Amino acid sequence: METAVMTPPVMFGRKDHAGAGDLGIREVAEMLGISIRAIRFYEQKGLLAPRRDGRFRVYSPAEIEQLRFVQEFRSIGLTIREIKLLLEELDRTAEDRRSIVTRRALEKRLSEIALDLDALKQQEIKIISRLGLSDSSNEITDQVVALESA
Repeated sequence: METAVMTPPVMFGRKDHAGAGDLGIREVAEMLGISIRAIRFYEQKGLLAPRRDGRFRVYSPAEIEQLRFVQEFRSIGLTIREIKLLLEELDRTAEDRRSIVTRRALEKRLSEIALDLDALKQQEIKIISRLGLSDSSNEITDQVVALESA
């Protein structure tokens, strides 16, 4: 079953998108449940380019969607650099191909997670062996709880 792959609007680095529905940084932070400091950090790292109205940052609906995209990809473990490169690639990609680019990035991250899980499983096996525990997860849990209580 195919599910929709989230892609931000085509707008990375563009500043010509003023209009109705624009919000200030405080409103965006509240709406997305993110700190103002984090939004400014993403801007400093080049992930966002909000328009300025005097000394205030103004975010269009497209930039708010881009910020959601950044949040989602940070939550699955992509680095700031990886997200920036992905956004730049998406900006150079035709609209009808953008979901393919995003899907490739997600598949790459999924394979990295699989490798991490394999490494963690190997570490778990070594720790179980060093502790002299059996491979039964119930026994391991009981013995870890006992060790923590001691």
